[in-house]
Amino acid sequence: MLHGLLVLVVLLAAVAAGVGVTAWRRSDPGPAPSPAEARLDLPPVVAPGDPSEVPATSGPAGSRVRAALAEALADPALGAHVTLAVAGGIGDPVLTEGRGPVVPASTTKLLTSLAALSLVDPGTTFDTTVVRSGSRVVLVGGGDPFLAGRPDPSAYPHRADLQTLAARTARALLADGVRQVRLGYDDSLFSGPALSPHWPEDYVADDVVSPISALWVDEGRLEPGGIERVADPALVAATDFAAALRTRGLRVAGPPVDATAPDSAERLARVSSAPIGEIVQQTLQASDNEAAEVLLRHVGLAADGRGSFAGGVAGVRGVLDDL
Repeated sequence: MLHGLLVLVVLLAAVAAGVGVTAWRRSDPGPAPSPAEARLDLPPVVAPGDPSEVPATSGPAGSRVRAALAEALADPALGAHVTLAVAGGIGDPVLTEGRGPVVPASTTKLLTSLAALSLVDPGTTFDTTVVRSGSRVVLVGGGDPFLAGRPDPSAYPHRADLQTLAARTARALLADGVRQVRLGYDDSLFSGPALSPHWPEDYVADDVVSPISALWVDEGRLEPGGIERVADPALVAATDFAAALRTRGLRVAGPPVDATAPDSAERLARVSSAPIGEIVQQTLQASDNEAAEVLLRHVGLAADGRGSFAGGVAGVRGVLDDL
């Protein structure tokens, strides 16, 4: 998390100088990678210049940048080792500070996003659906990272939501004379563990990231926009959906159960996400850990049908190799 704060602080401080900034914090041992993509095992990033050189300042622009950043870089919260490079778009840096390898942080979300847009048409949307199989209806997750619990017309990008899906489902069932159902939920689109073995053990406990699921609401958070995450995002989504069905006149027998929707099941209703191009935009704008992890799963699905951490990493590597 400190990586992102440093980039923000340095970027704000450098705006007046009219330059772009990339900054990394380095400590010994290195800081924990950001949860989304730091498991790509990329070669370490090294600041420009020979390690034996003193930090370089290039001309008047470099002097102005150093003056603009001096107060921010003196903040003891950054720690003892700070590495940065400042450049005006394309060209050599006007200022470098620090030497040595650093751990990629949320900048690696760019690689996942690049792979997602390379493998999936930017206009693609992800559907959350409800199907009927006998006397049971099944809520099926489609890997929508921004599925919401309630409508929010002001949100960007557009959010599909469970309340709208419940209204459409109830309308279809009641029109068929169905008044009572059993509810299942299917989050099988993504495979493999919900928690990456490469994450530090405290990531989920400290609410850095949610368990990754093809079915959740509000990115697996207890409250929209909140910090606290839920332990089982798919079950919580199904429980919320059952409550929404009840408010629309349906009786839901028993608690939701984990179920796999058969391919032959009749579809009753669906809601669709924003296009993946807009999802990528928001993911990068907010440096969204959960959305980046979901995008990584979609990369894996598009690359070789494996919607898992391993499949996603292999898909990103494949795209980078091809490019």
